[in-house]
Amino acid sequence: MSDKPSIYDCQGDSLFTGNPLSTFPLNIVFHIFKFYSGFHIYFLVFFSFFDLFSNILFFIVLSQKELRNSGFNLTMMMIAFCNFNNVVMKLIEEMFDRITGSEKPYFKAFYKRIYAYLKLYLSSMAICLVVEMAFCRVMALYTTHSDKWNGRKYSLVISSVLWITVGLLCSAIIPMYSVTKYNPEEYSFTISNSYLVDECITFRSTLLFFGIIFLFVPCILNFIFFLLIIYKLKSLEESRRKTMRSTKSSNIDNSSRMLKAILIMFLIVNIPQVLILVFHSIYMLDYYLIIAPIISELIQGADVAYASTSFIIYCAISSQFRTVFVRLFVPEVLLRRFNFSKFLQSVLLSLNELFYSGFHVYFLIFFTVLDFFTNTFFIIVLSQKELRNSGINLAMIMIAFCNSSNVIVRLIKAIFERVNGYEKTYVEAVYNRIENYVEVYLTAMSDFLVVEMAFCRVMALYTRDCDKWRGRKYTLVISTVLWIFVGITSGPIIPMTVVKKSEYSERYLMTISDNYIENKCIIFRSTVLFFGVGFGLIPCCLNLIFFLMILWQMKKFEAHRRKTINSMKSSIDNSSRMLQAILIMFLFVKTPQALLLIFNSLFMIDYYILIAPITTQFVEVLDVANSSTSFIFYCIMSSHFREVFVRLFVPEIVQRRMKSVSKRMRFFE
Repeated sequence: MSDKPSIYDCQGDSLFTGNPLSTFPLNIVFHIFKFYSGFHIYFLVFFSFFDLFSNILFFIVLSQKELRNSGFNLTMMMIAFCNFNNVVMKLIEEMFDRITGSEKPYFKAFYKRIYAYLKLYLSSMAICLVVEMAFCRVMALYTTHSDKWNGRKYSLVISSVLWITVGLLCSAIIPMYSVTKYNPEEYSFTISNSYLVDECITFRSTLLFFGIIFLFVPCILNFIFFLLIIYKLKSLEESRRKTMRSTKSSNIDNSSRMLKAILIMFLIVNIPQVLILVFHSIYMLDYYLIIAPIISELIQGADVAYASTSFIIYCAISSQFRTVFVRLFVPEVLLRRFNFSKFLQSVLLSLNELFYSGFHVYFLIFFTVLDFFTNTFFIIVLSQKELRNSGINLAMIMIAFCNSSNVIVRLIKAIFERVNGYEKTYVEAVYNRIENYVEVYLTAMSDFLVVEMAFCRVMALYTRDCDKWRGRKYTLVISTVLWIFVGITSGPIIPMTVVKKSEYSERYLMTISDNYIENKCIIFRSTVLFFGVGFGLIPCCLNLIFFLMILWQMKKFEAHRRKTINSMKSSIDNSSRMLQAILIMFLFVKTPQALLLIFNSLFMIDYYILIAPITTQFVEVLDVANSSTSFIFYCIMSSHFREVFVRLFVPEIVQRRMKSVSKRMRFFE
């Protein structure tokens, strides 16, 4: 046995016992990342090239005369430089691997040693530059020398100090690795033996040092600066409201909003890495054997995707950046054709008014009546003894209850409008306010119940306790938590509307509260964005993940059944197929709604003037039509459901006639 120390000597006893990947929740996490690994290479290649070109364009645009005088933009140029060089060095390493193959020449191992230092240096420098941006913005907001802190001079001085300090601190990684010759023509890039003795105390201390200095401390500082910036911006907004100034202050321009977005992305990406690096330094063996195989690809993908977010944030928020970008990279021919978008919008609006608007009310009435009766039948049939023991059927009963209640609430609103006409009474205005909350609550609850169904089915497919996850108990517990949680999170819509009496008549109207439309509707837009992300985007993303996991597991079951020459269907086949159909319809209907809601919160005027006149009627009809699809899927796919439905609602004489006809058909066959 060799006395040479190895990475396996870095930890005495394992933190985990047995096979941790077969226990909950690591087994679910493992299958999620195993599924992701099939797409990882495509994701990585796409974002690597996107990072390469976006950071080049970023650097060119920000170096223009009208943009480079800002200290904020100068720092962003240095961050783009770091990200660009990281991508280039990674591509060079991949090129070496492709050229040399299994051979391990000296220059390849030596390059890996240089790359280890430069990667740490540039990544740490990009992180510290974000801290420097936030610090300069805080100083500009809290001191009287705002112009100096927003200018280039202070940014150049601080960044120069950072480049030197970070470079010296990162040099601690140089002796940690060495190039070892183990064959006449082969060299390996390994950890130095001196770092692996005494249970790798030096190696672990170095990792912990880098984790604290280059991740933990920047995350804490950026979180503090983020809170300070938000607090100061709110106080400046209140001061401006008191002085009745409608113009923007020089200290709260678009760069502050961009910095807040960059800091949020920074914290989302880097806080998990802090925890993982600390765990790595303390439980090294568990990390390499259990944690790293699961999460390393996802962390790598998140890092590569994060490197291009600054370019996207600039394009979305800064009109000056977009103007310079278009001037530099968009040909004049295309610039002249940009007016085509207005022409296209007018054409779409005309087509909508000409062909669809006349039929919209008939579609709406038809699907509303269909929703009411189908969901009523749905609740009655699924509540029968032979069907209500299933968790998926119980969840579908609650979804049908939400849909039918939504229909009733809308019908009562329509009755109010029909009875009162132009005269808007106080009772109608109050009811409209209640209806606003109830509709958001029930719609969101219906969406989250679909997520809950998909989650329970994934757990039934990926764990050994499939009967428990398919039963009523787990469904009742999760749905109870959801009813409470969604009811509370839907609460922000209540103070968003108020009942006001008209100044010119005895009419009462439900309007948006004045607090929500001040300061360019920032509170209103934030609330809409919260609902768009929380009740729209997140359920869509979760259902997409669960749909792919169900599809993948069902394919495995099919392949296994073919191998065992077993033609009998599994008990989970029909319900899983129905759930797949429901999820497809959910994603088809809800994803455009989530995107439109997010667009509404970001570009409110454009939405109400350009987008809403075209899309509102289509989205409304799709939403109403989607409420009856579950009943149709059950009728088509579940023979058990059809039998119970026929027994309850079809007269016996018709049932006997149907049986006699089916017997004759079988006789002639």
